[in-house]
Amino acid sequence: MNDRFLYEQVRSVLLQEWDPIGINDLIEASDEYDAYVQPICEMLYAGKEIEDIYQYLHWVATDHMCLNGDSDLDRIIAEKLFYLPKTH
Repeated sequence: MNDRFLYEQVRSVLLQEWDPIGINDLIEASDEYDAYVQPICEMLYAGKEIEDIYQYLHWVATDHMCLNGDSDLDRIIAEKLFYLPKTH
């Protein structure tokens, strides 16, 4: 999988499926989660585990964004992200 394709796939998952702020239907907010895409891509390239990705997503939502977070959703998204490079 090339870098740009993975980047776009991760970006899409974060905006369309994770979306802890609930802004995925706002065109002007389509770059809201872009700051988190590259770190996740780096984790995937480094061979990090689902748990590592989950911890990062949960940290972003709860500590960085100061939201309540959704542990179940964070885990589902972490698993989906983990398998992206393996399925394309």
